[in-house]
Amino acid sequence: MRLEKLVHAEYLHGKQFPVGTVILRLDNKTELAISDFHFQNGKIEVFYYKPFGKWKRTFLRNEHTKIMYDYYCKGKHKKSFCNFEELMKHERVHKKGGGGKISPTQIVTDYECRKEPFHDFRRSMYVQYN
Repeated sequence: MRLEKLVHAEYLHGKQFPVGTVILRLDNKTELAISDFHFQNGKIEVFYYKPFGKWKRTFLRNEHTKIMYDYYCKGKHKKSFCNFEELMKHERVHKKGGGGKISPTQIVTDYECRKEPFHDFRRSMYVQYN
């Protein structure tokens, strides 16, 4: 039994499969292919190929589809190696995602400090900020 994930769109036995398709090749030369991992009525759409035959489409949920689904999900979530607590302690780091906040009067918020204020905070010589 061999698992592989397609990096390029490929033709396999006369059928084209998109990038990210998971192929399971069994010992009896049968091949299973899943390109869409969304469940429909609790089952996954599977294309299977028997030697010297044609591709057939079916909906399955068994141990083979579980192996393929776990293989697909394993590479999906990448881990971040950045320590954000250490980053925020550094005084020169560019901190992101500040955003303004609703605050009582006489407290400056983030969007009032911009050189180009937002559309609802135009600077005018006639407006007095008290």
